[in-house]
Amino acid sequence: MCYFDNATSRTKLTVDAVCHALKDPKLGKVDLVVGIGFSGTLLLAAVHIQSEIPFGAIRKDKNSTHSGRSVETGGIHDLHNVQRYVIIDDFTESGETLSNIMVEMSGHECAGIILYQEAKFNRSDRLSDHPNTPLICLACDIEEIVMMNRNDKLEACCV
Repeated sequence: MCYFDNATSRTKLTVDAVCHALKDPKLGKVDLVVGIGFSGTLLLAAVHIQSEIPFGAIRKDKNSTHSGRSVETGGIHDLHNVQRYVIIDDFTESGETLSNIMVEMSGHECAGIILYQEAKFNRSDRLSDHPNTPLICLACDIEEIVMMNRNDKLEACCV
C-alpha cells in the first residue's frame, strides 16, 4: 500500500473523528482548520464540508505553484477574520511540519493540533516544541471504530 492509500483508506472514519474532536472544549472556537500536503488537503476539504469550518492548505514548496500565496483557503477569501486555527496532520516526527505551519500562520493563534494517524501520544500529552498547544490524537479511536465495525460485520455474516 502506498502512502496516499494509507492516508486516505479510512477517510470517512477520519473525517468523522476529526469533526468530533473539533468540538472538544479545550480547543475553544475554531475559525480555520489547516494542514499541509496533498493527502492532508483532501482530508481538510472533507472536514470543511462536514463541519462547515473553512480550511487553509499550507504549501510545502512555494516555488512550484501557480499562486504566490503560501496559504490557500477554502470557505473564506482571506485570513483577516481568522483568529484561531487548528492544525490537522497525520503524525509528527520532528515537529518541523507543525512549526512550518505555525510560521505561515503567524499572527493567528493555534488553538490545537489534531493528529489522525499518530498513536504514540496519549490524549493529555503535549508536544515538547509546543507545550502550551492542546494535542488530540485520534489513531487509537479510529482503529477501535474499525475493529468494532469489522466485528459487527463478522457477527452479521456468521448469524
